[in-house]
Formats: sequence, structure tokens, C-alpha cells
Amino acid sequence: MGSLGLVVGKSIHGYTVKHGWELNGQLGTVLVDMYAKCGFLKNACRVFEMMQEKNVMSWTALICGSSQHGYGREALSLFQMMQKAGVRPNEMTFTGILSACAHTGLVEEGRKFFNMIEEYGLEPRIQHYGCMVDMFGKAGQLEDAYEIMKKMRVEPNVVVWSSFLSACKEHKAV
Repeated sequence: MGSLGLVVGKSIHGYTVKHGWELNGQLGTVLVDMYAKCGFLKNACRVFEMMQEKNVMSWTALICGSSQHGYGREALSLFQMMQKAGVRPNEMTFTGILSACAHTGLVEEGRKFFNMIEEYGLEPRIQHYGCMVDMFGKAGQLEDAYEIMKKMRVEPNVVVWSSFLSACKEHKAV
């Protein structure tokens, strides 16, 4: 999101506050997502806390934003809070969680969350497999990364292969 988008988003947020509008699920989620994507996580959290209705999209926006900006453990904590609130995660939620595990080196947690995808009646997608390959690759667990690639229900794409080959290069496993 560019700086113009942030300016417009802040203006909309200010307008809603000035006129006493309630932050419903849709407007609140848009603001949480905007602030989180721009790296203003404190603002995203403030908006999130003010929301009356918190749904899977608002939780996911905050989880993904935290993960994207290097707050992996916070993303995992938010996921636990989301579960306690009784909100069912979706595919994007798991992408954010697995990405957080990859960025913070939490391999065992990543395994657990990957297995949870099917427990929630969801099917692992290419982005979930990609996060796992990235996570194993960064941890130097190249055999596990390759095993995930072989077990994928879809053909590995260029992103998955690039992640794996970069990890091989990084760990000098030609």
C-alpha cells in the first residue's frame, strides 16, 4: 500500500472517529488490514480492540500483519486468542501463522499448525506447502523440505522450488 493509500485510510479513520461511527466488522477490518500492512501495528491493534464485531478476517489481518513485520511470536499469541474467542481460522489465517513460524524458526510449532489445517476441515494449499518448505529450508532441514514437496497435492511452483533451491545453496547442499 502506497503512502497515498495510507493518507486516505487515515482520513477515513479520522472521519469515522470524528462523527462517532461504530467500527463494524467490515470497516474495522479494512482499517486493521491497512495499518497492519503499512507496519503501524499499534494502530492496527487499537482499531482491533475498538471493534465490536471481530471475525476471522479481522483476526487474520492482524495475524498476517504481525507475521509480515517480524512479530512471529505475537502472531502465534493472537492465533491462540482467536481460538479462545471461538473464531474458526481460514486458509489465510494458516498462511499467516505458517509464515510467522518460518520467519522465527519455530519448526515444531509450524509442523503442529500445518497439521491443524486439515483438523479444521480445510485443505492445505500451495502457499501452506511453500511456507513449510521455507521454514524447513531456513532451519537447514532440507530432507524435510524435500519430503513436503514430494507429498504436495499440487505440483510445486516456481516459488516453492526457488525457496528450496535457495535453502540448498545457503546450506551448501548441492
